[in-house]
Amino acid sequence: MSSSSSSLVNVVVEGCCHGSLDEIYETVREIERRRAVKADLLLLCGDFQGLRVERDLEALAVPSKYRKLGGFGRYYRGEAEALCLTILVGGNHEASNALGALYYGGWVARRIYYLGAAGVVSFRGLRIAGLSGIYNRHHYHLHHFETTAARGDDRNVRSAYHVREIDVFRLALLANRPDVFLSHDWPRGVERWGNLEKLLQEKPFFREDVQRGQLGSPANELLLRILKPRRWFSAHLHCKFAALVTHDAARDITTSFLALDKCLPRRDFLQLVTLEGQPVLGDEPDRLYYDAEWIAILRKTHGIDGALPPPATVPIPQTFPRVAPEDLAAVRALDLRIPTDFAPLPVVRVHPANPLSEGNPQTDRFLAHFGLPHVVTTPYAPPPPPVLRTVVDPNAIALDDEEEEEEEEEDFAPPGGEEAEEGRKKQKKR
Repeated sequence: MSSSSSSLVNVVVEGCCHGSLDEIYETVREIERRRAVKADLLLLCGDFQGLRVERDLEALAVPSKYRKLGGFGRYYRGEAEALCLTILVGGNHEASNALGALYYGGWVARRIYYLGAAGVVSFRGLRIAGLSGIYNRHHYHLHHFETTAARGDDRNVRSAYHVREIDVFRLALLANRPDVFLSHDWPRGVERWGNLEKLLQEKPFFREDVQRGQLGSPANELLLRILKPRRWFSAHLHCKFAALVTHDAARDITTSFLALDKCLPRRDFLQLVTLEGQPVLGDEPDRLYYDAEWIAILRKTHGIDGALPPPATVPIPQTFPRVAPEDLAAVRALDLRIPTDFAPLPVVRVHPANPLSEGNPQTDRFLAHFGLPHVVTTPYAPPPPPVLRTVVDPNAIALDDEEEEEEEEEDFAPPGGEEAEEGRKKQKKR
């Protein structure tokens, strides 16, 4: 029986994860104990470092001395489980092979959901949007070419996490205001809406970037100005900083901005906030849903995208209409529940010479469900079956290989062909 419910959602926000899921969930448990609350949702603002196996280290952009597998593999294999539903965006230290294969979003482990390069989902009536990666002007206009290339190198591993204009363009088409926006780097200029003096006392090396207007991402600045989300959470700069951005004072339209530190002892890396969700229709209010407007935007802009290598750029149109009511109606007629049937898979490279090339059946199902072809992703191909090799025992009695082959041929001899087969054997033995 369907019902409508509205509730307060206890959301824990975390800054840079750096693979410290165990420590983060343990800290959330401590917050629950001290505050006598239950966390409904955990939001991670990037540098997730969800490394499943040793091979993922080749797709991680960090100095070699900092490369370590960490404990995420236990969550991936199902040996550990997330304390609560967890949603994340990517940063600049990620297993870009795994996240690249989930370009449109998907589960990286049970109860841990990646928003994709850009994405919008709904949980308990909260509309949560996000943009992964960090800004780099040299790669901003390029295609997402890294994960489909036949070959890859360290430069591709680094450029793979750079924000692309196509993803910002799609988010900018949202007509309805998000409740929450997640990014890794800050919106440019947001520091001027908070206690800038205190920030520069804590981080004096920010001063030059602030004076030049270069602290933060211009892409995020654009989205902050256009979307005006109620809340914006970021990380990247390894400090806690709060600001209140006023968009329209007369109508009291503001964005509450909060950046958090990385997960280390005695650092401000977690914050509990209570948000009010909109009424949810249906019997599964705690389920994660695709956002109808976002899916309609993806469908409308899918033909613009591609995976051409540099110097090719994505042909972003100067003007582009927002999605029409009939586009939204077509999407709403589909099942917008995000499937929860996560299962760990063997890590398989599509191209052996490219550590970023990987497919994921979640992406295959997503595209098929919404009637879209692969344009920046690669279909998942399961690994070939293992080749069974016979171990030779030097003490064993040798058998005639020819006799074994003949016995196998007898097993599969066609009906009525036994006599002819027997004659062939006699001829063979002469």
